Amino acid sequence: MTRPLEQYPRASFLDPEGDEAIAARAVALDAHLLGQFGEGWESMKAVIPPQHQGAVRAKDLWAFYLLAVSSAKKLQTFENTLHSIAQSKALVAPPFVELAMLKSPAGSLSASVLASHPAIVEDLASSWHPSWMGARVVPADQVSPEEIAHIGNALALIEKASPHAASLVGEVCSVICLLRTEGGNLSPGSCISLTSKLVPSLIYFTPAPVLMTAESIVHEAAHLWLSRLETVTEMYADPSRIVSSPLRPDPRPLTGLMHQVWVLSNLVPFYHELSKCELPVIQTNAAKISKRLDQHTSDLRSGLTILSENLDTLTGRGRLFAESLISHQT
Repeated sequence: MTRPLEQYPRASFLDPEGDEAIAARAVALDAHLLGQFGEGWESMKAVIPPQHQGAVRAKDLWAFYLLAVSSAKKLQTFENTLHSIAQSKALVAPPFVELAMLKSPAGSLSASVLASHPAIVEDLASSWHPSWMGARVVPADQVSPEEIAHIGNALALIEKASPHAASLVGEVCSVICLLRTEGGNLSPGSCISLTSKLVPSLIYFTPAPVLMTAESIVHEAAHLWLSRLETVTEMYADPSRIVSSPLRPDPRPLTGLMHQVWVLSNLVPFYHELSKCELPVIQTNAAKISKRLDQHTSDLRSGLTILSENLDTLTGRGRLFAESLISHQT
């Protein structure tokens, strides 16, 4: 049985140190690319939305990081710097297009919905998961009013049902890009969601009904939060250790297990709170919510067991973090 929410280890998701580290990394990356591209880099940055020019908070740096990471990859790909400059300019020439700006009813959560962009395509180029059954994901060029409504309703549901989950999402997530799938044989009703460890505040997922959309947002926000923590906390004494994990059939590095356990430790209380929320969508889907809560609880227990068996591969700070998760679950 999961302990009450108030006993979970994270009373606050604020992490100024992590925010500062991501901002400092942006400054260093900016200087590196200016040195490589010269004034051309300044012109490339003109496509960053005006409200994000000069941003210092991690959640407002998504556009800079999309451009910078994609341009840095081009530098690695092409030995000829002039060629990489041309490639990078082509990559970032189009402006970012925000298809919608959504805000939850009480205003605690907000997110823009982005259209496809060459830098986003580049960010997704290496994305893969064994459950995709051969499918590949591409960013959506357009989204329907119904898809926008699902995202808005999911943000409202998170805000209404779970202040804990809302504080997590509000701290690290500010932009969403919907995905389309090409090829493969995805299971009916399945949803793909992911983040990039190199781009803060941006989450991706395929369109889904409101409850699954809400789960995808909380799930990926948890990944973003832990990725930010990992920028300032050396957690893995043996990063090469490969272990099993509850959500994937393929063995993964220890960081993958830590991320899965952390995600599940946020999804379990989220579903617990959902089950108590008196809203029509919750009452209609009560059986599905109960089943989902049971599955996440089982997966969390499995993940915690594996994590407990591998504490020796963590640093002191990594072990403290892992033990805080283990001690607050039964």
